[in-house]
Amino acid sequence: MKSAIVTGSTGLIGRWVVAELLKHHIKVFAIVRDRNKADKIFRFHKNLHIVNYDLGSNRSLSQLIQEEIDVFYHFAWEGVSGVGAGDFDIQLSNMEQTLKLTGFLSELKVKKFIGAGSLHEAECLAEMQKEEISDNRGIMYKSSKLATHYMTKVEVCRQGIEFYWPIITNTFGIGEQTPRLINTTIRKLINGESPKFTSAVQLYDFIYVTDVARAFWLIGEKGISCKNYILGSGNCRPLREFLECIGQIVNPKVPLLFGEAPFHGIMLPPEYFDSTSLQKDTGFQCEISFEKSIQYMKEWIAAGEKDVQI
Repeated sequence: MKSAIVTGSTGLIGRWVVAELLKHHIKVFAIVRDRNKADKIFRFHKNLHIVNYDLGSNRSLSQLIQEEIDVFYHFAWEGVSGVGAGDFDIQLSNMEQTLKLTGFLSELKVKKFIGAGSLHEAECLAEMQKEEISDNRGIMYKSSKLATHYMTKVEVCRQGIEFYWPIITNTFGIGEQTPRLINTTIRKLINGESPKFTSAVQLYDFIYVTDVARAFWLIGEKGISCKNYILGSGNCRPLREFLECIGQIVNPKVPLLFGEAPFHGIMLPPEYFDSTSLQKDTGFQCEISFEKSIQYMKEWIAAGEKDVQI
């Protein structure tokens, strides 16, 4: 790989993928909507080119990037958590923008398209098979990811371009501002607040964002097109074990309230977390332990969440 485009480049995953690619001397075109935000995140680098572009625009990226691209990484996606995850207008816009981008791939002579899948896709399939009333607004995000996965695969493959949509189990890391589980739990514990959880017996697998970024680089280099890769640590276990680990590292004096929150999710079996194919095809192995990554998050939040420049 000599060149790459990264959408969502100022997001949690996108920024670290940019950093990983630059480490390997790859020319990176980072697509940004907010140049001021990008300037706070990215240092000058001879191989980094910041491209101001609104994904809602009808303008082709080939008008702004006039050279052949080896790999197109697509991470831009609004409403992955919180209220936005249940907003169908936001999710429909995500789908439309992703499919629109596939129309520019041939003009840029892209060889590989790599999206970011989510384990929520598997949860969506399981949830919607239930013969009962569904009022989970989060299904809007889950189902839009699933539909976009399938539709994008058809459009990309139709053009003779390699397609990858690795399913991320659950990632977190420095720079995160979302209300997702790890981030919220650490912040509550730092503030001396006891977080409420379900009984937390469901299986989970967490992976630190810099490991995720390295996996995406390896997929771009060594992945096999259309392979169903699971991007995780390869060490799934009951959620409670992860949460107890967080408690011991962040603030062991604060009790964790298990069984205090209702569980409305899906219990996925171990095979949904199997990252063997990714490890075999690309050689990927996690470098950052869960314990070390929680320590990183604790220190970053406690220090005032300072901007981390890439």
